[in-house]
Amino acid sequence: MLLSDLAINAPYLKFSALFLKDKVQYTTWHSKQMHGVTRDDRLPTGDASESLFYWYRARYNHLSIDLGRFQLGLFEARLYRTIDSTGVLPFDAMELVPVIGLATVLDAGHEGSRSLLGLDLRVKLVDKLYVYGQYAYDGQRAWQAGVRSFDLLGRDLDLQVEVNSADPYMYMNDPAQLAYMHAGLPLAHPLGASFQEAVAIVEKGWGRARLQAKVNLSRSNSDPNSTTNIGADLRRPSPEMRSTEGAVEREVLYLDLNASYLFNPKTNLRAVLGVIRRDEPGAVDNVQSTYVYLALRTGLFNRYYDL
Repeated sequence: MLLSDLAINAPYLKFSALFLKDKVQYTTWHSKQMHGVTRDDRLPTGDASESLFYWYRARYNHLSIDLGRFQLGLFEARLYRTIDSTGVLPFDAMELVPVIGLATVLDAGHEGSRSLLGLDLRVKLVDKLYVYGQYAYDGQRAWQAGVRSFDLLGRDLDLQVEVNSADPYMYMNDPAQLAYMHAGLPLAHPLGASFQEAVAIVEKGWGRARLQAKVNLSRSNSDPNSTTNIGADLRRPSPEMRSTEGAVEREVLYLDLNASYLFNPKTNLRAVLGVIRRDEPGAVDNVQSTYVYLALRTGLFNRYYDL
């Protein structure tokens, strides 16, 4: 709910440091990103055959503290507008401030920038049992709560249950070019704003063989027409007068059942056979789908040492 790897890559400069016997980690990075990749996102550069997309600069700060069974993190994302109707804006020196929260406090109310603040927490209840969560705030709220257990009721039986939620108008902005997104995709959760989601994953292993069942159930809202903004589409500007009346609600069930065999532990090379079902009650048949897949893949573990 704070920052995901859904969107495509963007250039960045990052610094990270450890303090107090590696109990405290601080990471700060500066990035150049763009709002979207549609025709409306292109800059008005006259007769240019292919003008650049509107871009902005962003500063991200994250402070992580290891308190034994507790791991607490503070997060700040600060987005800076670089172009408006008059042209390229002067460089804002606050972009270079690497101290978490300082730019948000000193630059509060500045129309050329916006902030998203957040907390993340992981608690080790007992060995192999964790609870975790995130909270994000930018005037609206988004949160995540989950539990993960390893070797539950037996060896190699793992369980993860998670709930995600975002308020209407979360991550949005006016102007829309400073919405919390990059290249047309949300920087946080794939569903954007105005949604609730529940996720459950069960895995069982026998040596190199493994079975997995994953269920996603989501309820999200969308605009009923092009003139009504109920706070779900990050590509649209956040209005002063807000209402969710008339929102089109949709529920989607996503089920993935698969069996795999590990050939190479060093690269996590697996052969996988599975079936996926996507079901949207009340929708037309062409958005319902069931398919069987056979794959040979390397499921490299997406480990982040610095965030």
